[in-house]
Amino acid sequence: MGNKNKFTFYMPIYGIVLTGTHQLGSFELCDKNTFLSRIENNKIRNQIACGEESNYYVSFSVLANDREEAIDMAYKKSSEFKRIMDFCCGRNNSIPAVNLYRQNPQSERMLILSDDINNVGVHEEMNNNYIPRNHTLDEFLEEMQKNKTMYVWDLYAKKNKTDKESRILNAILWVGKAHVELDNKIYFLELCFALESLLQVDTDKFINPSITYSISSNCAMIIADKYEDRKKVMSELKHLYSIRSKLAHGKNSDVSNLECDQLFKYISYLLDDLANKEIWKQYSSMSELMQEIENQKLGKSGNNSENDTK
Repeated sequence: MGNKNKFTFYMPIYGIVLTGTHQLGSFELCDKNTFLSRIENNKIRNQIACGEESNYYVSFSVLANDREEAIDMAYKKSSEFKRIMDFCCGRNNSIPAVNLYRQNPQSERMLILSDDINNVGVHEEMNNNYIPRNHTLDEFLEEMQKNKTMYVWDLYAKKNKTDKESRILNAILWVGKAHVELDNKIYFLELCFALESLLQVDTDKFINPSITYSISSNCAMIIADKYEDRKKVMSELKHLYSIRSKLAHGKNSDVSNLECDQLFKYISYLLDDLANKEIWKQYSSMSELMQEIENQKLGKSGNNSENDTK
């Protein structure tokens, strides 16, 4: 296999206003003038200046063998950018997340730069047409600081992730996907998928009462310290997973906003604790972390540190 080529993508972005550039992990946000200043070919620069509705872009690079492979990789990466933004600032937060869609027509447009900055191409596909209300970059950053989600961008950009880091990121992407769902049933199920990607080490098994008990008890051990608090977490998660079971088996079970909020709350606690609390940060493997939790349940632990009670 020969050397791969570097392709840099600039996608019009809506819902955010900024001047100049700002780096979020492996993604760069920039205004239109900054993007145009990077194109030396006057003809191409003028075509883009006249043809694009958006004044702001998100850019990122991929290494690929050819243009087609690069486009496939770019769609995956742009989708993950959108999910992370939705996780950081979506659903119940005060600022809705950005979108990557053009206003007119209903298509998604990517500007593709290869290693040669003057070699610019355009790729379009039909897509949804949701245009969020604009917020400034500072408002987005303040929201992420308030939600303690800034760490996600560096985690996403990290090349050699540990097992635990990969699980955390996968859960974040599930939550981001869930945040844009209007149907509470779908939202709830996708939150369950996020929780399971964190705590269900043996992913080959179907969800059964034993796994439900394991997920609820392990979650309780991680996010609570006192016995009564852990009992409450376990009880609520068992109830929530009874709803998941009904939905998975096609039963017509309504999911309330309160139940969605409860499940999201526990996932948020888990993500925050697993990523940032000293007692759990030291583990690179979720199986090792789960073994430590089992030891604690049996009163045999190699770590005497206490976790904060929620």
